[in-house]
Amino acid sequence: MGLDSRHLHSERLLEAVEGVLEKAGTELQSLSCLAVTTGPGSFTGLRVGLSFWKGLALALQLPLVSVPTLDALARMNAFPQGTLVPLLDARMKEVFGAVYRFQKGCREKIVPDQAASVDFFIEAALSATAPLVFLGDGAQRYASEIRSRAPEALIAEVHCGLPRADAVAAEALDLWLTQTEHNPAYAVPLYHRLSQAEQAKEAAGTKAATPEKHRP
Repeated sequence: MGLDSRHLHSERLLEAVEGVLEKAGTELQSLSCLAVTTGPGSFTGLRVGLSFWKGLALALQLPLVSVPTLDALARMNAFPQGTLVPLLDARMKEVFGAVYRFQKGCREKIVPDQAASVDFFIEAALSATAPLVFLGDGAQRYASEIRSRAPEALIAEVHCGLPRADAVAAEALDLWLTQTEHNPAYAVPLYHRLSQAEQAKEAAGTKAATPEKHRP
């Protein structure tokens, strides 16, 4: 379904939802639950997306399942055995990532979601079970670094590393069935680092709190 890219994301969301429902032959009132990815990701994108879905869930009095974006990406892994490292470009020479171990199709997160250098995630995954798979736009951006440090690793194609609605839905279904708290009021974004403005403010505060050295 095409959307007019001249409009802001906040203006396009409702149009997108209506279009998807129409193609699916259903309506909002027929839904039992809503799901939203909570990050990490763009600060503005997370705020806009989460605000929209929280508002919709509250208006329809539906539960809202919060799905970590990296978990949704991990759901797209095609290997029943091995190690998966989803990486999202966080700019400023960092990526958002995590490391997952797969054994007989069961998933275990062995390095939690965080913002760090790509070298950190490569190092964390080097001793893990093969095959070692990297995916996401962060893996694409730092492909040369990954190949130099982990030449046996597989780097998924661009289209394989994009968060998909069906992966989010599958992850949300598991969470809905295994957890009890899905109040939309409690859904919060997972930034995993301060914004640039917050980092600048923190740095300024630290500098101001540091006493000046006086010459004897």
